[in-house]
Amino acid sequence: MDQDISSFIADESFSIGESNILCIEVLRDKLGCCLLEGSTGTLKILMQDQLLSISKSDETSMIAESLILVNNPQVCLISARLDEISYNYIEKICSNNGCKLELQASDSFNRSSEVELLSVAGHRGFSLLKHSIVNSNGSTCVTAATINCLLSWLNKNGENGFEDDSSTTLLPRSNEIIYQIESLDLKDRAFIDEDSLFSLNVLPQMQKMGQDKLVQNACFSVWELLGQDLSEMGKKKLRSWITGPLTNKEMIVKRYDIIRTLLNRTNASLFEELRTAAKRMPNVISTMNQLQEGKTTVNSWCSLLDFLTRSLQVYRLVSMLRFDRSNQNIFTRIQQTVNSKIVKRLSARINDVIDLETSKETKSIAIRDGVDSRLDHCRNVYNSLEAILCSVAKDAEITILNSLVGQGIDTDAIDESLVNAVYIPQLGYMVTLEIGFEQAEWISQDLQWDEIFRTETNIYYKNYRVNELDNEFGDVHTLIFDLEIDILHSLQNHVLEQREMLCFYRHLLAELEVLLSFAYVSESRNYVEPEISEKSCILEVEEGRHALYETMVNTYIPNSISLNGGPFHVSNPSAWFESGFERIAILTGANQSGKSVFLTQNGLIVLLAQIGCFVPAKRAKIGIVDKILTRIQTRETMTKDQSSFALDSLQMAKCLSLATEKSLILVDEFGKGTDIADGPALFGSVISVSSKDQRCPRIIGCTHFHELFKNGILSEDVLGVKHYTTDILLLNQESQSQAIDVHKENFGITFLYSVQEGISRESFGIYCAKVCGVDRPIVTRANELASLMNQGYDMVDYCGRLTETEIADLQQNQEIVKRFLLWDLDLEETTDTNDLKEKLRSIINPS
Repeated sequence: MDQDISSFIADESFSIGESNILCIEVLRDKLGCCLLEGSTGTLKILMQDQLLSISKSDETSMIAESLILVNNPQVCLISARLDEISYNYIEKICSNNGCKLELQASDSFNRSSEVELLSVAGHRGFSLLKHSIVNSNGSTCVTAATINCLLSWLNKNGENGFEDDSSTTLLPRSNEIIYQIESLDLKDRAFIDEDSLFSLNVLPQMQKMGQDKLVQNACFSVWELLGQDLSEMGKKKLRSWITGPLTNKEMIVKRYDIIRTLLNRTNASLFEELRTAAKRMPNVISTMNQLQEGKTTVNSWCSLLDFLTRSLQVYRLVSMLRFDRSNQNIFTRIQQTVNSKIVKRLSARINDVIDLETSKETKSIAIRDGVDSRLDHCRNVYNSLEAILCSVAKDAEITILNSLVGQGIDTDAIDESLVNAVYIPQLGYMVTLEIGFEQAEWISQDLQWDEIFRTETNIYYKNYRVNELDNEFGDVHTLIFDLEIDILHSLQNHVLEQREMLCFYRHLLAELEVLLSFAYVSESRNYVEPEISEKSCILEVEEGRHALYETMVNTYIPNSISLNGGPFHVSNPSAWFESGFERIAILTGANQSGKSVFLTQNGLIVLLAQIGCFVPAKRAKIGIVDKILTRIQTRETMTKDQSSFALDSLQMAKCLSLATEKSLILVDEFGKGTDIADGPALFGSVISVSSKDQRCPRIIGCTHFHELFKNGILSEDVLGVKHYTTDILLLNQESQSQAIDVHKENFGITFLYSVQEGISRESFGIYCAKVCGVDRPIVTRANELASLMNQGYDMVDYCGRLTETEIADLQQNQEIVKRFLLWDLDLEETTDTNDLKEKLRSIINPS
């Protein structure tokens, strides 16, 4: 992070025109931001500033983190006046996501002249920009300030700024990059922080290893599960959806409607055709940028034609689908936005003008014959030049020979190929003689040929015959090149007239790609449509499955959860627990029995439901979640100097401070990193205090602190709390009886991976250590200590007691010490060494 911005831009791997650049500013209680999406040339701005209602630093950090995770910017610009807490947090998020963080001076946010130079007045989104400018003049509009800063940064750091021919004013770089303006809406999106994305494996974190078929078919992240066969634009759309789930029921249900339509039996064949047609659709927006900049290649035109052909196929298939056309959805938007006749004409026009097969072979753009009569004429001339030049060379040779004969020079020894005629683009037609021809100087003077230039082997001349060719045919190669450029330029302008429609259509197709993927995964993995509630704090999942783990195993045991926390925003908020509602689930059970999987399973079901995808369950009813927060995995690195428990506590504190009654918190064994008193006390306090909170979120937590369930601390009678446990089968190898001492070594456990209501009193950690290979003596001693603790012994007092053998040894040793202390060594000065040794031996061992 130490390199300056100039060196960062100079990096060949970074291009402003292909990058996302985010700008954030906070003034008093308002936050503004804008985003440049470089690949599409889109400037996204907030319609109005975001009011900061809670702790300003916390909410600033939360919004910034969400923007960075959803949009994946390469550069993030923030004001130098941002508070230190927010800056440090944003710096960490940027560092973890490969984003360059740049502090900007305060005056760069006040340069309104930058906005006035932006040339997008003809675009429909210009009204959004104008709205921001007007607001900034009348009152404090922080978003307008971020636009000023972003444009100033672009114009300062842009590459290859250009000058207008009519003036010496340097035109702003932003006009080369920004083509359209859209709104950036922070509403209707759930917040998922970086820890939650990591713990739930939303984004990819690892690569597949091995050739095992099961591993190859497994999915290690939600992005991998839903992102197969998507184009780059489709993957970007998917990333924005899974990192920013919806909180608007109407928007979620619209996506469900699309999946239901695609999976309808009457649309079965069309669904497969649509998947094939939309698979890895070319990025026409990038192609349009190349056309705009005049940097087209053969691949550009091939990609454009492929897009037009396949987009027409998608349009045709969408038109054939059976769906309710009275609803405004992705299908109706495609039909209303796209003019299929124009797309078809564009495709035909490109095919008529460019010979793509020849272009691919020659690796240069080839214009078809018949497109322009002038070009055809020039090509005919160019193709017949060889014969024409041979004729010119022959005439020049005859003229030279006749001249030499007239001067009485013998021509028999003269090589017949002494004269040649050539055409050199931009220099025209010329005759040439070998530089070794003795009469070359005399001939040029006698025949009045004009020497143009020489090489080491030849002299090049202009004579009356080649001058006639210059006048008759001109610089034919350059003419061909210029005519082809004109034709391509005309074709480019014709295509660019439909830029807005085609780019918007590509955005719709990216959205359709993702929805097709949702439908395919839902069908192939037997997902169901969940019921969404905006008014109830509910999480009911019947026979739910883990979206990722079930791809890694041959069979998966489904599990259910039922938390009905009552309605949101009731007049008496405390009534939720007094009325018998439950918002907290505590899961206990043996080690390795599937508790963490159950936690993440329900988190993923909520995530999938709110991105508009069906969920892996038999039935699900989910109250809208505004934040998914987790304390599951401790993410330690060399750059973090806190202890594991400190990091856990920071995560837990963040969850509790950001949570509302609409949030979902997943807690996996919080408190395990400290001593046996503080850990259970902290976990128990979190549950106890939350269960009495008027705005308690839904909480699913698992723990091994079984002492909390004794003496009524977290008993089954605690209001608002529901208890679950994982099922196991105990097998005594001697008696086959269930009623056994679980601390004996000679027993086995079968994990059923099934979750039932109730409380587990045993974690079977020693058995887990045994099957993991811990040495037998350690396991035996652990069983002894565990048995004593379960019987209520004070372990410090018990382990400090001496056995009868130890007492006898102690008394014997005390006698030895007494005898040694009574021995007067001063009297033994003259005693022989061997006698001393013998006497010492008798003291230690008198027998």
